[in-house]
Amino acid sequence: MDLFSILVMGLKEAERLANDTKLSATDRLAAKTLNDALKALRGTAFRFRDFAPPTSTPT
Repeated sequence: MDLFSILVMGLKEAERLANDTKLSATDRLAAKTLNDALKALRGTAFRFRDFAPPTSTPT
């Protein structure tokens, strides 16, 4: 999976958490802050859409 796709998945999850009424207001605010930060990186990450980070092997 490429770096841009990983960031997009993180954006979706952060948005889901920010809107989850089962979480505390503090946790929803933290998720919104994370979502905003990831959105700011989206343009930069798009340049790396063909870069796939190395996979780790369990030890």
